[in-house]
Amino acid sequence: MVVERTDTARGRIAARAGGSATLAVLRDPRRLRTEVFAGMVVALALVPETISFSILAGVGPQIGLVTSFLFAMTIAIVGGRPAMISAAAGSVALVLAPLVREHGVQYLIAAVLLGGVLQLLLSLAGVAKLMRFVPPSVVTGFVNGLAILIFAAQVPHLAGVPWLVYPLTAVGLVIMVVLPRLTRAIPAPLVATTLL
Repeated sequence: MVVERTDTARGRIAARAGGSATLAVLRDPRRLRTEVFAGMVVALALVPETISFSILAGVGPQIGLVTSFLFAMTIAIVGGRPAMISAAAGSVALVLAPLVREHGVQYLIAAVLLGGVLQLLLSLAGVAKLMRFVPPSVVTGFVNGLAILIFAAQVPHLAGVPWLVYPLTAVGLVIMVVLPRLTRAIPAPLVATTLL
């Protein structure tokens, strides 16, 4: 059996055995556990996440549910990276919300299709290789800025809700921060989603 190893940007090692990533995962208990937990997190978190991002983007929840099902199935069929979690992107919802508000849903479809075509063209052109010139601090700053924008967009939805929402939100945040310091055997997002 030939095993090919490649280092990713985060130092992870992806192994492909016998030409089939699925068989490689089934043969390695650690990778199987990682993939199963990643799948459970996606399965439990995908529905509320896509509904909230749909509302944030200004479209109906049914659009988010249908598209989340389609892209999850597509990624499951065409493959991905080990432990890759595929879900709705809050950054896309933040960008598309003003577009839908000003121009309507028909522009949403065109913008998403154009974005996909641009990603494919940039990938074929090898632009991803240029990412090695971007310092890690810039990437971290971008992701943190995006997290702040997503959080700020969701804060108004915490006003005028039943009082029980506030302690549940606090418990969820505590689980997400404290549990990884105690154990990494079970992912904190899986525990928070299951309990809350």
